Amino acid sequence: LFAENAEKRLVLLPDSKLTKIEQGATGNGFAVAIRNVDELNSLQYTYKITSEKGGCPTDPLAGATPFAKIVSGQTFTTGTLEKGRIMENPRHVRVDVSETAPLCTFTLKVCVDQGTVATGCLYAADVMDVEIIPK
Repeated sequence: LFAENAEKRLVLLPDSKLTKIEQGATGNGFAVAIRNVDELNSLQYTYKITSEKGGCPTDPLAGATPFAKIVSGQTFTTGTLEKGRIMENPRHVRVDVSETAPLCTFTLKVCVDQGTVATGCLYAADVMDVEIIPK
């Protein structure tokens, strides 16, 4: 997907922007890759994932009874990316969904910043929809 656009800074896979996870499933999710589009400097990047309002009755990751949990990849700092380079290995974001999760779709927002602290979405942002499907 980076080859399609030389200015693309962030890619989420699957590129359909939708990942389907069964109730009770563990370790499924999506991948994140970042490109340094700076032509002069080698830089580090940090991303952070948060839940956005979606079609679920409550916030899936918080709320009184969270029914989904990001078990790996919620925050990540790349090593130094050389100018114009892409992360060698995309970072996997793994989500666990409870057996009793409602059948719904929620959105996870990926915010990328330069440096080692994720303060906003100053470098790039994108979203991944997570659809909870029956077992």
